[in-house]
Amino acid sequence: QELVKTLQPALEEALNEYKKKNRQYPKYVIFYRDGVGEGQIKEVKDNEVAAVKKSFTNLGMKDVKMSFIVVLKRIHSRLFYEVPNSGLANPPPGTVVDTGITHKDSLEFFLVSQNVNQGTA
Repeated sequence: QELVKTLQPALEEALNEYKKKNRQYPKYVIFYRDGVGEGQIKEVKDNEVAAVKKSFTNLGMKDVKMSFIVVLKRIHSRLFYEVPNSGLANPPPGTVVDTGITHKDSLEFFLVSQNVNQGTA
């Protein structure tokens, strides 16, 4: 709840700065939200997405499109791929997995963001 109080004014300030430099508000806004546990996703949707939409309304942004992406880091899944004649290996950075181990009713995906040579990242 505390985040929502600071989110709206900060977002409106950022959008106004964008407008100053570009003479118009953006048509598309991609919002990445980090540090959310799986049990908090509904709360984020109900409160933070609403706050972002309210900022758009306050600024008269009627036709803006928004993607609100929640990033979960504390996952317990481990991804590997099979190397012919060698066994299993860590997938390269940039690998995206969006089928098989994801929830079929959400737009969920796993992204390998870094190379792991030893231990855990």
